[in-house]
Amino acid sequence: MADSFGDPFNIKVPSAVFKITKKNTGAQSQNKNSPDHGSYDFVKIMEDNGETLPGATVAVHDAETGRVFLGGVVSPYIVICETR
Repeated sequence: MADSFGDPFNIKVPSAVFKITKKNTGAQSQNKNSPDHGSYDFVKIMEDNGETLPGATVAVHDAETGRVFLGGVVSPYIVICETR
């Protein structure tokens, strides 16, 4: 990753975005496909091998529009993802 600071346009670092929600107490988890990790559900939203989302380190969800914004410390781009 340190090489990316010198050449940020050729970053090939894999990235993944997870949605983490607290499970309802006393009720079954809303997502039955996610593994059990205590009192939280972890659901993978998107994953990339470094070709489309190079060096993404931060993901922000806009609840009003449903869009997800991705950026990174050394990434020269911001990625805006529309949800289905």
